[in-house]
Amino acid sequence: MCAIPAPNTVSGVKALVAVADGMGGHQGGEVASRLAIEGVIARLGKNSDVDLIGNDRLETLTQVMLEIHEHVNSKSNTPETRGMGTTLSVAVIGDENIIVAHVGDSRIYRARQGELTQLTEDHSWVAEEVRRGKLTAAEAAVHPRRNLILQAIGVTPVIEPMIAEFDLAVGDKILLCSDGLHGLVTDEDILGIIEGVSPEIAVETLVEKANAAGGPDNITVVLANVVSLSVDPNHGNLSEVDTICLTAMRRPLWVRLLSGLLKLPSRLFRRLWRK
Repeated sequence: MCAIPAPNTVSGVKALVAVADGMGGHQGGEVASRLAIEGVIARLGKNSDVDLIGNDRLETLTQVMLEIHEHVNSKSNTPETRGMGTTLSVAVIGDENIIVAHVGDSRIYRARQGELTQLTEDHSWVAEEVRRGKLTAAEAAVHPRRNLILQAIGVTPVIEPMIAEFDLAVGDKILLCSDGLHGLVTDEDILGIIEGVSPEIAVETLVEKANAAGGPDNITVVLANVVSLSVDPNHGNLSEVDTICLTAMRRPLWVRLLSGLLKLPSRLFRRLWRK
């Protein structure tokens, strides 16, 4: 993931946040997701000359996603990385708007005045069946094919990224997450958790709730609070003044418990040494 506030973004962008959820084996998925996020930073970070202010900004962002797809695909040429891919959900936060670029089944939400809106569409088999009216949302949530992705960065021959623009208002919360969260925590619970608490507490609580529900997958959550609709280029620390971007990334609960047990002897040794 990345969460980058201005001025470390291209001109006119207040914050750049993205989540990538790798697939194709542990090593391959890790490589694919890292390459995707590095591609986002390289193309939309402060050293880029990409124009996201002009009238062609949606087409420009589409091209960025296609370039990242081609780059990840070009690296799938070793036994360890063959077949690797990743979801990629990017939120480009401007003064009064947000542009989303999305492939896969990670999600971008906007919370506003007690309502949570999913800004992205899942590129999954069950989501397509819901759109066709062949499955209900409740059926899709427990369907055995719910993890079947129809397109992803680097692995499908062709991608058609979703690119869309939405308005922003002071008080909005922009949440990005992998399916490790939204596959286990309902939209109602997500909204209830992020309202009325600090972003740090919100993301930690979301991750813990997903782990409490089983935590079978890695969980990545990024939360951006819109607290101002103006950027002061002379301000040295915009991350706390204008947009707060906080993250939580956890391994499945059983992995964390095992890791804690493995570290136990060294902790006991340090305590005995201090005594």
